Amino acid sequence: MNFKSKSNQKVFEGKVYREINKRLKQKKRYYKDLDINKIIISDLHPNFISRSTFSNLQILNTIKETFLAVIWLFLFKFAIIIKQNSKSNIWMLLSPSHRQSHFSELNVSNLSEKASLVTWKTTPIHFAIFERFLRILKFIYYLYFSELNFIALNVRVKICVNILKAIDLYDDFVNQVQPKAVFSAKDFQRFENAIIQAANINKIPTFTSPHSVHHFFTGKNERNGNIIFTNSTAKNILCWGKFNDFLFKKYNPTANIYNSKAIFRPSIDKKLYNNKKKEELVVVLGGIRHLSESEKLLTLLKEVENLFYDNLIHFRPHPSSDKKEVLKLIFKFKFKFHFVIDETKKSHKYIYSKGTIFITGLSGTYYDALYLGYKVIFFDFNYSVKKKLPRVMTGFKNSTGLINQIKKCEKINRSIWKKKANVILLNTLGLKMLEKRKKSIYTEIIDIIS
Repeated sequence: MNFKSKSNQKVFEGKVYREINKRLKQKKRYYKDLDINKIIISDLHPNFISRSTFSNLQILNTIKETFLAVIWLFLFKFAIIIKQNSKSNIWMLLSPSHRQSHFSELNVSNLSEKASLVTWKTTPIHFAIFERFLRILKFIYYLYFSELNFIALNVRVKICVNILKAIDLYDDFVNQVQPKAVFSAKDFQRFENAIIQAANINKIPTFTSPHSVHHFFTGKNERNGNIIFTNSTAKNILCWGKFNDFLFKKYNPTANIYNSKAIFRPSIDKKLYNNKKKEELVVVLGGIRHLSESEKLLTLLKEVENLFYDNLIHFRPHPSSDKKEVLKLIFKFKFKFHFVIDETKKSHKYIYSKGTIFITGLSGTYYDALYLGYKVIFFDFNYSVKKKLPRVMTGFKNSTGLINQIKKCEKINRSIWKKKANVILLNTLGLKMLEKRKKSIYTEIIDIIS
């Protein structure tokens, strides 16, 4: 059985990724002191579609997107919004599309003194017509005259709108009461990067922390996920455990690296967790860039599906995945066992009994499940990475290995598993199984700047 990814789902990686990045860095692009290349890089994408296959519909869609972009830029702008103010005036940046678990972590509502929760949103423009037209001219400049023609036009339109939005936030920073410090969990990306750059230029302490256990792709798989390390902008990095210290130090030699503990920890449904019902199996699917990995994992599962007729299989998609695409991917395998597709976009809660076994690819969910006390096995898709992430058991590569590891998980004593898991967790998260942080990230920042 051979399932191939469609061309429009081709992964931007390897030689193509390195060449495009090289092209981007050949020209320095600045607005005042704002490094535009750092804004662009998170949306960088090559044109996988040749001119000969570029349809009339795609041309019309690009014209439509350009027209809507010009209208938006003429009428609206991005503005910094103080969602929750505080006396401390320490900013915690929250994307408008943040998870509830991220809000709960950064809100630190158990403290008498709260952080300032800061986000951004679209607001109407109130300045003169001339300035509006000047804004359109900037868009045209970045679109056609800033040497970005190596990027597909439809992607370039979106990138150039994002450049203007980032500039809006950069300029709006000086209109705010200057914070004592700024924290972002995604300082490597787009708009948070712009705000962190603005804070750095104004000599305000800036902080970041990973939002997962990250891997660094190399060689044939080198890709944009690496910008977590290479495009980090904060001057202070709160690392989880010690596993990724060397990568942050290598690509951010002037930053202060602090040994910290994981944030944004998942939670469990205690009633379901303690349920002694029959063990279940959770198959974790990667995001769009891990489509080939997910397809291969499902192919292996299909080969041995007869062993799971009496089981309920949970498919747990990546939170960023499109629901229709997930359904399409799973249903084309025509599995004969019972399965459900879990909701992951709205909640970071795990709704499984403690006897459940997880199967993951190269995903941070491996460490989330391990942290919550579940047994986890790893599918090794043979990605090329700088340093292999630590695992309780060596990864499997075929259906025989999958079955053997499930059997091992079922037999291994829970106390032995816990002991092995805690060694891994302390190295990658800085926390043991189900251990809570003693300090909030907010208190940690206060201690550093005091």
